[in-house]
Amino acid sequence: MYRVSRSRLSLVNNSVAESQGKVKVKVNDLNLYYEAFGNPSDPPVLLINGLSCQCLQWFPYFYEPIVDSGYYVIRFDNRDVGLSTWIKDKDWEKQPYSLVDMAKDAVGLLEALGIANAHLIGVSMGGAIAQRIAIDYPDRILSLTSIVSFAEASAVGMEGIASFLSAKVPSIEEYLAFWSLLVGTTFPLDVPLYAELYRESVEVRQGYNPDCIPRQLRAIASSSSTLPELKKIDVPTLILYGTADPLIPVAHAVEYAKLIPASQQVKMEDVGVKAVFTKFMGYLTRQNFSRSELHEDTLTQKMLADNIAIVSGVATRFKKDEAGKEVVLEKIGVTYTLHKDKDNQWKIITGVNHKPETAIAL
Repeated sequence: MYRVSRSRLSLVNNSVAESQGKVKVKVNDLNLYYEAFGNPSDPPVLLINGLSCQCLQWFPYFYEPIVDSGYYVIRFDNRDVGLSTWIKDKDWEKQPYSLVDMAKDAVGLLEALGIANAHLIGVSMGGAIAQRIAIDYPDRILSLTSIVSFAEASAVGMEGIASFLSAKVPSIEEYLAFWSLLVGTTFPLDVPLYAELYRESVEVRQGYNPDCIPRQLRAIASSSSTLPELKKIDVPTLILYGTADPLIPVAHAVEYAKLIPASQQVKMEDVGVKAVFTKFMGYLTRQNFSRSELHEDTLTQKMLADNIAIVSGVATRFKKDEAGKEVVLEKIGVTYTLHKDKDNQWKIITGVNHKPETAIAL
């Protein structure tokens, strides 16, 4: 099993990527940024990412085993994301794009690289784009892997995402709090990895486009359902979905997978948006202190959806001195998310601590 090595955490300066080069190619009047890994003579694998995600989010621990298995792997930034072209406001307002257009981008990238066909792996919105390619460009696809994706816009719960991340470039606390909602109940959020991802993609690359989320949500919402056309997909297809993902209902993933003749399903228990990576106070307990208390007068909150909220404020941590007397260790800023469970009770599901002065203004 591949795991991220902290000495190899860099998401950008990967030696394999450097040997292949990091370039942009002209596709559909856009400049698409891509990185390639492995031997170009090996069978190609195209990785298509989801809503607002930059190509760096296809982490080395994901693609390196594929390369090691004898494949040529390509990851790229979708339009309006990362180092690819950001659409001008006037152009988007005149002609908003759809998933059909984004599928054309991916196919155009393959053409620009001289690749006749490829194995496609798409996650979330990227899975829907990959489906569109499989339907509209059957000669371009060798196999399809769709990860926590969907076949029609009505199946996607998008309101919370749009309200949380569309207005501005997020702080690192907001970024970590958001992604902690997406990991499911089985696996914890890899905070060092996602902190590195934030530094590279948001601060170094300056690749976070605040306009991207509403535009790509519009692309999803305006795209027609692929359900009636899924029967046209005749390549080996793997559908992976998480049982704890309220964005994509399990029933939808199961039903649309049945419509693809050559498909197999993999159910991932407790994987999805709703999950716990640690209870905040439990996280703090592992630090060098005796207890902590939150200052209620500093707390602010914002609803992300009917059953998800984010809260920010200040806490004090205490320790005991040699005489056993409790003294202040430090004050910290805290940001955490809560989820309302089936019993209508609010539960803390993740927390981030930081300097008090950097508490989020919600």
